[in-house]
Amino acid sequence: MTLDREHFFLKYKIDASSFEKTDLDWAELQKIFDDFIGKYEQLSQAARMAAEGIRTAPGVHSIRYRVKDPEHLIEKIIRKKIKDPSREINSETYFSEITDLIGIRALHLFKDDWFPIHQYILNTWELNEPPKTFIREGDIVPDIYRQHTNVEPHEFGYRSVHYLIKNKPYKDQLIMEVQVRTIFEEGWSEIDHTIRYPYDLDNQTFNSFLQIFNRLAGSADEMGTYINFLKNELDLKDKRHKDELEEKNNLIESLESTVSKISALSAKEKNTLLAEINTLKQKVNTSPTWSYSGTSVFSPLGITINPQQGISFDVQSTVSHPGLGKWIGGAQQLGTPGLPSSLTVRNESPVKYDVLKSILPQQALKK
Repeated sequence: MTLDREHFFLKYKIDASSFEKTDLDWAELQKIFDDFIGKYEQLSQAARMAAEGIRTAPGVHSIRYRVKDPEHLIEKIIRKKIKDPSREINSETYFSEITDLIGIRALHLFKDDWFPIHQYILNTWELNEPPKTFIREGDIVPDIYRQHTNVEPHEFGYRSVHYLIKNKPYKDQLIMEVQVRTIFEEGWSEIDHTIRYPYDLDNQTFNSFLQIFNRLAGSADEMGTYINFLKNELDLKDKRHKDELEEKNNLIESLESTVSKISALSAKEKNTLLAEINTLKQKVNTSPTWSYSGTSVFSPLGITINPQQGISFDVQSTVSHPGLGKWIGGAQQLGTPGLPSSLTVRNESPVKYDVLKSILPQQALKK
């Protein structure tokens, strides 16, 4: 395929006078174009192999990859030469000078998913340069990104972690660009790229609205991270509760077995002890079930988890519950003197009836 210079300049909005200042030879650009087309299938296979490898990394939600369009390669070379005429780009050097001939994007759901992907990339390939984390000016950057990457504000608010990896699936060594970002970062980037790139980068109307959209995308990432943290915390508490129940049930079974084997007790005394153990078993196995409503998490016992106020429960609907002292942590009275309206869980130490009795009026306590 022969590139028509005038048609190419018109299609990609390249100023002819600016091109002339670059000293680029159109015949040399045609040679690069033909060489790249000849290697396109090999590049596609190399991109596919690398992408499938990254897909196996922990935390990866989905993978996208592409080989650069041949015309876009020529356009990029021209624009790079216009920006820096001293740069040497020809048919012998373009493979090393253009570092995104192959582009791979690894998408993940939560910010916390990034580090396992980062470790996979470092353990699999040699890097051409240290990884970079691009951020929006004003973003709060977790320390883990600063410890393992170079953090740089991006002029358009673009967020992503970039890697240039060395790969040599065939004769020529390739530099592949790998971008790792969240799904929200990807969504904003795709819309921004579609609207502005490459000819409306200075459109202030687009820029203003896209900056608002960028802030919303960042907030969505933070909310996703918080919800994931909350879920993990609740799952952990639920597991601890189940483990405690299992431990107590094992103890009860051991007591039942021991009582049954004590020959000195009469049948009536054994039955009385076993009945008391059975009552204890029913109390121990009373388990709260969490549900979600609005901005708080509720349980049937009146317990509320509020992101701003911590964990609390209504006294009158809770203290009468037979399993209260078995799983609710140390409590502290809130509000004005008299019948308190709520208690706040401070830790996971057992609450005994005597402790509640010391901080609550008698009319609030029911055994």
